[in-house]
Amino acid sequence: MEAHEKAIPFFWALVPLVVMISTMAVTIIKFDGSPHVPLIVGTIAAGLILAHAWKDMEEGIYNGLCRPY
Repeated sequence: MEAHEKAIPFFWALVPLVVMISTMAVTIIKFDGSPHVPLIVGTIAAGLILAHAWKDMEEGIYNGLCRPY
């Protein structure tokens, strides 16, 4: 995977965080659900804003989790 570095405005960097927090609040408070789906929704929002392919994001998540410390 290549490193794609894009400079994005601060507002657009906050959008995925706001989306994730709001969906998590609705899911947990209103529906008494688990936070897994809102985390995925936040990841999808970040991918749409940064215009990364899902495969690249999935590979980054996998590498971040499986990298030895």
